[in-house]
Amino acid sequence: GLNAETLTKDLTIVPSRPIQQRLQASGGWNDGDGSYYGENPADGAVISYYQPTRALFGKLKIEILDSAGAVVETLRASKKPGVNRVVWTMRGPAPKAPPAAQVAFSASRGPRLVPGDYTVRITQPGQAYTQTIHVGLDRRAPFTLEDRKAQYAAATRAAALFNRMSALVEKIQSLRQSAEQSAGEVKGNKALQTRLAKLGDTVDALRKEIVATKEGGAITGEERLREHLDQLYGAINSYEGRPATYHMTYLDVLTNELASLETRFDAVQKGEMAALNGELTKAKARPLQVAEVEETPDLAG
Repeated sequence: GLNAETLTKDLTIVPSRPIQQRLQASGGWNDGDGSYYGENPADGAVISYYQPTRALFGKLKIEILDSAGAVVETLRASKKPGVNRVVWTMRGPAPKAPPAAQVAFSASRGPRLVPGDYTVRITQPGQAYTQTIHVGLDRRAPFTLEDRKAQYAAATRAAALFNRMSALVEKIQSLRQSAEQSAGEVKGNKALQTRLAKLGDTVDALRKEIVATKEGGAITGEERLREHLDQLYGAINSYEGRPATYHMTYLDVLTNELASLETRFDAVQKGEMAALNGELTKAKARPLQVAEVEETPDLAG
């Protein structure tokens, strides 16, 4: 803690209270004499540090490392003198959901990391300060640490499926746009223009199997692979106990469906796209291209 010795140091990480991953819950209300309003405890881990004077030079950085030494989160740090506090959500990054006519609400939040030992590392020019923190389960939790590990594995697997889905949609959209651009360069060749338009329609039909293109969700019946995954990811991510067999079976089904769409898109690239590129080369027009999609880091590390 803070004492005469630590108060003279350039920076001190203040020991925190025991950290629990509190059970996720939705609050209600009671409008009556029994009504009570109070501040909830922080949803994440509170990290406190003290510095006697303002850090004037260089960047102050706070990182959270897992037991393997990998950085799982980087937090904004204040340079103000005195005691500063930041809250670590204990969550991994949110998955990347492909654009659609509906909002993927569940995909806006990343999986909560597994309880265990983590290291807080605060770095300033020429010096790094570290402290180990232990994250435990909520004392009221009806599930075990092994259950949490199973839940986290399922949640990260579903999140990774979102990222694969987004990558495929980006590739589809880039090929469709490339076909439109190439068609504009061969205006005198109606047959080639027709084939390019058909290619664009073919790959866009794949996209429409992945994402909803009409607003309304279940009301209009417009639910595609993305919407089903968002519901499943939300169900797994909202309860931190062991996922049900149904959840895991459903995740297998969605994984297989996406793999099938990826295979069909690859077939288009190796077939009609390659054939059209031969014709475009003869016509001295730009060849069809599929964008290089940057891979999203594996949430499971």
